Amino acid sequence: MASYPFSLITLEGKLYKGDVEAVTVPGESGSLGILADHAQMIAALHKGTVKVTDASGEQFFVVSGGVCEVRSDETVLLCDKAQAVKSEGEAAEVLAGAFAEI
Repeated sequence: MASYPFSLITLEGKLYKGDVEAVTVPGESGSLGILADHAQMIAALHKGTVKVTDASGEQFFVVSGGVCEVRSDETVLLCDKAQAVKSEGEAAEVLAGAFAEI
């Protein structure tokens, strides 16, 4: 599978930067899957889980919402608050707990 550059950036700095094969983000109107050569777009994000698939496997992040910009040369996710988690199950726990008030 082809890869492309991806960055997840919060107010505190870059939480993730690297080449990925796929990213799934929580869009305002539903989940969005982004692969290499995706059409350029800007999408508003809802609070939820971001799944990043790279050469080492899957990584998960909980985000407070934000904006995802897919460019011709990279994809950038900007959000106020984000946290790395170990699994989708842990992401659900964080969303129900620490991120519930956001």
